[in-house]
Amino acid sequence: MNLSHAEIYFDSQAAIYNATRRHFLRGRESATALLGVEPGDRVADFACGTGLNFDWFYRAGASEVIGIDASSRMLDRAKRRYPDAHVLQGDIVTCSIEGEVQKVFCSYALSLIDDWEKAIENMVRSLSRDGRLAILDFGPMRGALRFSDPLFRWWIGIHGADPDRGYRAVLERFFRSVEVHLPKHGFAVTLIGDGLL
Repeated sequence: MNLSHAEIYFDSQAAIYNATRRHFLRGRESATALLGVEPGDRVADFACGTGLNFDWFYRAGASEVIGIDASSRMLDRAKRRYPDAHVLQGDIVTCSIEGEVQKVFCSYALSLIDDWEKAIENMVRSLSRDGRLAILDFGPMRGALRFSDPLFRWWIGIHGADPDRGYRAVLERFFRSVEVHLPKHGFAVTLIGDGLL
């Protein structure tokens, strides 16, 4: 999915996004916990959408939350819900953040975009030396519903998502430590890159 397609698609989804994705796109709470936001941290949420993740960052004590998204309508909703957040409309592959951040988060976006490796590189550029990055995204279906993996892949493929991207190999080029967290059931996978090389 390219930037113009993403902007058009998510602008059209803004009004219903929270109601339709909050329960389907799971794992946000555990992934934000693994990010380990500490009091005073600046946090950047790439492809933040309507700000579904912001609450966890603020509860952990973030001093500033920066949300980046291609969709102006999604950002309008994020800003209404969290007026203190700093939101930027832009391409997560090329946008830049003023100053360093201690934590970077990206949920259910890299599997949708064409230049996902460049997006990761761009996120890394915004991090402080001891920063941490978390990616929450699609992976193969596991657990009791693993038999439905072909159907699941077909369904998310209709929307342009690829659950088999090699995030770990890319993160290992930038971070001293990379962890992969796979819940026993479902399709969510969380990857944590900690400490820049």
